[in-house]
Amino acid sequence: MSDIISFFGILLSILLLFFIRDDNKSNVFLSGFYFIISLIALSRNSIFLIDNSVLFRYLNPYVYPVFYCSGPFLFLYIKKSLADGDDQKLTWYEYLYFLPVLIVFINFTPQYFLSSVEHDAYYREIKLNPLHLFDTKYLFFSLKINGIIRPLYNLIFAVAGFLIVLRNTYNDDLFELKSISKKFIQAIIYLYFLSNLLFSVVALTLNIDNITDYSKVDSTTHVLLWILSIINLAMYLLVFLFPETLYGIFSLKKSVMPKIENLNNLDFEGGEKLEQSYRLIGERLEVYFQSKPYLQSGFNLSNIARETQIPYNQITLFFQVYLKINFSDWKNSARINHAKDLISNGQAKNLTLEAIALSCGYLSRSNFINAFKKYTGKNPSEFIKDLPEETFNKNIDF
Repeated sequence: MSDIISFFGILLSILLLFFIRDDNKSNVFLSGFYFIISLIALSRNSIFLIDNSVLFRYLNPYVYPVFYCSGPFLFLYIKKSLADGDDQKLTWYEYLYFLPVLIVFINFTPQYFLSSVEHDAYYREIKLNPLHLFDTKYLFFSLKINGIIRPLYNLIFAVAGFLIVLRNTYNDDLFELKSISKKFIQAIIYLYFLSNLLFSVVALTLNIDNITDYSKVDSTTHVLLWILSIINLAMYLLVFLFPETLYGIFSLKKSVMPKIENLNNLDFEGGEKLEQSYRLIGERLEVYFQSKPYLQSGFNLSNIARETQIPYNQITLFFQVYLKINFSDWKNSARINHAKDLISNGQAKNLTLEAIALSCGYLSRSNFINAFKKYTGKNPSEFIKDLPEETFNKNIDF
């Protein structure tokens, strides 16, 4: 049964890749997360719960290093789901999250050169007494140390992901984040956190120096491993409990759009018909932008196309040809104008610079400051100092 649960997780990771679009590319990391925890469960259970030498031979110890990726993948899924523009791309330092994989892979090198006969003998020995796992020789550090460090490493990323969720949901008006998707992220973090805690308990239970007879901890280990399998199943089912996860995290407020017949068949050939086509699109977008959806992190042309039912290529032409502006520049300009209004009207009086940045769709303080300076010629502090005293409280501390 435990192996069926793991194979289900692998199929789910493939399903997530199948539904990836421009506006939910972060699901690549969610898919990787599910794939890795499924593989490690198969590997772990092939020792304790499943009598399958084939799984043991091909999964152990090859997937052990990869398990260090599960925490980073979950963290990157959360972070990139909330990222905007270039922030969605992996930076050089984010690649360092996967450095332990290389270190552990090198550490396990002696196991990769065992012959098939040696593998089979090793499997039979482990099945008789799994505690012999800890007698296996590695290059740098033992499996005991690895069994303790690995869950702790992943827990760090679980906590980091949770902090991102807290930072982005303390004020729901900032992002209009759907509460049901927020619950999905929170639930998967809680379950993953619990999973790593239990894994730590299993590792510590087996690592007790005075235990030489596995039968003394056999029942306890089996119960804990079955609980881990159930937790994995719960994480898989979350996708089906919150199916919008397949289609992205954010949703935009619905606006009442003017009815335009044959919107997909607008004439873009030229002349008066071309001008009329652009005007019709402009009317619809004018109503759509009244709710300021561009203040949401990750807002892009795909969001506009989906919410307004205007074909993607026509929206692109509208900005590039009719408005003669790059969409990214238009979006940043609109966001900075909103920030200026917040500051000038005193609405940002009790907000930190980070909160103002978040309310305008920026997750990075530096990105907000750079954009503000680009479109105003001043950084936020300079802008505030130049405001009339009666307009804004200049003593705000950034």
